[in-house]
Amino acid sequence: MSLTEALAAVKAAGYRVTKSRTRATDRPTLNCLGLPMSPQYDPNYRMKYRAGSTAHLYKPYGPYMKFVQMT
Repeated sequence: MSLTEALAAVKAAGYRVTKSRTRATDRPTLNCLGLPMSPQYDPNYRMKYRAGSTAHLYKPYGPYMKFVQMT
């Protein structure tokens, strides 16, 4: 059974089948150096956990160390 036949069978069973959205370009996506992205690059990747605070970086210096916020 080919993929199109399998999709037709699933549609006939009453399930909704959608195609994944891909960008219709013939040019490869380039990184900041102008080189093509690696095959492992996934633009939709999201971390599974929230990045924590930076408090653990300040803790070893104690209360007497002053940090200046650069804006």
